[in-house]
Amino acid sequence: MIKYLSTQFISVAKAMLAFYLFWFLVFQMGRSIFLWYHVERLTDNSWKEVLQTFWNGWPMDLSATSYIMALPVLFIIAGLWIRIPDKMLKGLEIYFGLLLAIVIAATISDMEVYSYWGAKLNYEALSYLRHPKEALASSETSPIVLLLLSIAILFYVANKIFGKYVFPYFKISPTEISIRNNILNLLSSSFLIGLIIIGIRGGLGLAPMGGGHAYFSNKQFLNHAATNASWSFMYSIQQQNWGSPCNYHFMDDQKAEAFLDEFKSYNKNDTAQIIGSVQPNIVLILLEGWPAHITGALGGEKEVTPFFDSLSSEGILFSNIYSSGDRTFKGIPSVLSGFPAFPSTSIIKYIRKMEKLPCIASSLTEEGYDTHFIYGGDLEFKSISSFITHCGYEHITEDSDFEMELALESKWGVHDHHMFERAASEINSLQEPFLSTVVTLSSHEPYEVPMKTVFPGTERSEQFKNSVYYADWSLRKFFEKIEVEEWFDNTIFLLVSDHGRPYPEQVEHWMPEAFKIPALLVGEPILDSYSGLIVDKIGSQLDLVTTLLDIVNTNREAYFWGRNLLDESILPFAYYSFENGIGSVSPKGSVIYDRISGQLISPT
Repeated sequence: MIKYLSTQFISVAKAMLAFYLFWFLVFQMGRSIFLWYHVERLTDNSWKEVLQTFWNGWPMDLSATSYIMALPVLFIIAGLWIRIPDKMLKGLEIYFGLLLAIVIAATISDMEVYSYWGAKLNYEALSYLRHPKEALASSETSPIVLLLLSIAILFYVANKIFGKYVFPYFKISPTEISIRNNILNLLSSSFLIGLIIIGIRGGLGLAPMGGGHAYFSNKQFLNHAATNASWSFMYSIQQQNWGSPCNYHFMDDQKAEAFLDEFKSYNKNDTAQIIGSVQPNIVLILLEGWPAHITGALGGEKEVTPFFDSLSSEGILFSNIYSSGDRTFKGIPSVLSGFPAFPSTSIIKYIRKMEKLPCIASSLTEEGYDTHFIYGGDLEFKSISSFITHCGYEHITEDSDFEMELALESKWGVHDHHMFERAASEINSLQEPFLSTVVTLSSHEPYEVPMKTVFPGTERSEQFKNSVYYADWSLRKFFEKIEVEEWFDNTIFLLVSDHGRPYPEQVEHWMPEAFKIPALLVGEPILDSYSGLIVDKIGSQLDLVTTLLDIVNTNREAYFWGRNLLDESILPFAYYSFENGIGSVSPKGSVIYDRISGQLISPT
């Protein structure tokens, strides 16, 4: 019995040790590549902190490996009693090869996704595959060939090592049928099943493995480096489809309702008349991804947005505005409906909820306004089309309505200056008063613009600044074209970014600076006494629709979350959300919460 135990059990133990050691090295290699790829983020970290990412990440590596081994362990257990056919062994080898390819692809994709979003590879990234054109456009600035080559080389090397040195341990010879052998096989099987269960849970602790298990630092990058890319990716998919809807339920409903009642008591219109027109036309321009730190009028770089900066001296500049979300499909409902953005998705993906949202277009339609929406891209992307339709816009233009050659000039859609030319023409045909919503896109990845380079360099930050400079130039051409029209003198313009960006300043994606955006109200109807006014009260995108509706004396009771930014009595604060987290900014500082760790990141 002892002899049998020492041979059969050792064979099983060797097989499991070989498999776990192999996958452990694969995951640690992935962590090393992630750190190397983002080495510029390590300048403020000690070697001890960096090494801690490996130590704190191994339980999640163990869990990921145990998930991978759950099916093969059944074959090992079966192999204790019967001989596994060669065809089944070959199928199992293919199974390991496919999983190895997926893990390596997820690892390489994760490090590149992090460059853009400051977040781990997640369900949201996967959902982009539903829109291949936009996905390819967004990845244009990525070194695709190098990334694919890296995946291929790493897979080839790892698969060779696995096939030669690891998989042979899988071939365990069955024992003769006897009571003694059956008992020993049951003991070995129990050991294997227990090992898998403990591994999946990440150890012997009471709490099972969670998304924030690897977190150990107050520096988010180190926490993300410690987190297993494959495990967190699958976890995000599971949370998206089967996760609890109450991840942000911090207080009981009664207390929350009392808080909201108090909030609503401050939300009232107590402002002076700032325009000299009863029903002015409104042109609402959403600027793709303009952050405050490249806007000269807000203290950012002086050369990037010269026209916007010149306009700011003629209107009302809101200098302390924060976007509610971090993507266009979150920013559009935040601006048009004054509804807070969700951390990891958008309300426009949930039709029954979206249909309950108010919208500035429908509100102004009731006041006799003609309504118009134009965007040079595909409105089907991320269900934006269904939201715009719900809003009740009477005239809608997107990429498919442009000439084919214009729509194909850019991978993302029609270049801004062509879109603005079309917008000017279509606005001329609207009945006054009108609301026109114009959405730009050229400052989106891949930042390809039909303009001579102004900011030389191949880095993403220079490419981005060039794209914003071009968008600003296109905006100038738009104003030059329409300022001669009769309707121009009775039109107010609201220019606001749909979301911020963490670069070119390279701030962390969860920091308030990544969400601070420009917002400007300008136009001939604004009284001279308000021209050049700077409103430095902290506010949000959510407040802009309410402010606009108050200015034109339109009922805005349905816009619960918005406030009039010109009202001196409102509480100065802004809410924002990012992937798996939320933040709040006030004159006292900021509070930022990470859902994965369940902790505050960096309260200031």
